[in-house]
Amino acid sequence: MDGNRYTHAVKLNKKVARLSQPLWQLARDATSEFQSSRTVRRELREHVRRVTLAFTQAADGLMRDREVAARKLGSLAATAASNIAVDRFPEILPESLLPSTDPGESPLEPDRLDGRRLANACGWSLISDTTFSLFLAWLGGPAEVLVSLAVLGFPVAVYVILAAKYGLSEATRLTRSISSFFSSGSPL
Repeated sequence: MDGNRYTHAVKLNKKVARLSQPLWQLARDATSEFQSSRTVRRELREHVRRVTLAFTQAADGLMRDREVAARKLGSLAATAASNIAVDRFPEILPESLLPSTDPGESPLEPDRLDGRRLANACGWSLISDTTFSLFLAWLGGPAEVLVSLAVLGFPVAVYVILAAKYGLSEATRLTRSISSFFSSGSPL
């Protein structure tokens, strides 16, 4: 998949992740009707967690097979909207469309996935930067030059590692999110 399509898939994946907020609000509103029944509230919260997980897993498929994942997302959205419209809150999605109840199976959200990619690239960059600096120091390079090279080499190495793994457009997007963290602007 080319980098542009991958970036669009990641953006859509993030939008799907934001869908969980109104679902949780819906669960809070619906559970307020069952103030005396903890069991009903707990079951509804668990159902919404599984619905959110179903949407997240379908959105994660956008990066592998765009058409199949888009159809699945559309089907899930239509079913959920239909059930919510007729006040079937305990069954936003039928059991057959929900993932298993194992809490250890939850996929990474897009922000966490981006963070993991950045951390991995920064780690490898740090290792390569340190190794290169130690090699130059062993050859007798002056400390002032080594520090300058290390400071300049770190972000370049991060970008090169990200570009090699995920393509130029994704590497640019991820490095922009780093630079926006240190500036006052919002990330692109």
